[in-house]
Amino acid sequence: MARDITDFLVYAVEDAVDRRPDLILMYYPSKYDFYWFVGRLVGVLERMKSNDQDLLYIKEKLSNVMRGKGTDKILGEKIVSKEGFYWVEFLGNFGKKNRT
Repeated sequence: MARDITDFLVYAVEDAVDRRPDLILMYYPSKYDFYWFVGRLVGVLERMKSNDQDLLYIKEKLSNVMRGKGTDKILGEKIVSKEGFYWVEFLGNFGKKNRT
């Protein structure tokens, strides 16, 4: 079951959060909160010393997706202004976006 949940989280980071955040993020109101929680889990797993095959699988999968696609998505959505950069998100406006 832990591997299935991990695979779902990887799928959510890679694709589903952007396509249907209203379905994927039912508990977390923001995709940035979701990325933060997954990132925290990666940090905990990387500090853990374990040879358990399930934990190693989870650590590898989540570390790879957050260091790759997850980071790319977060940085790709920043808004640059003369003061610096920032992010904006509000789940409630999802219905007004173009769906592909």
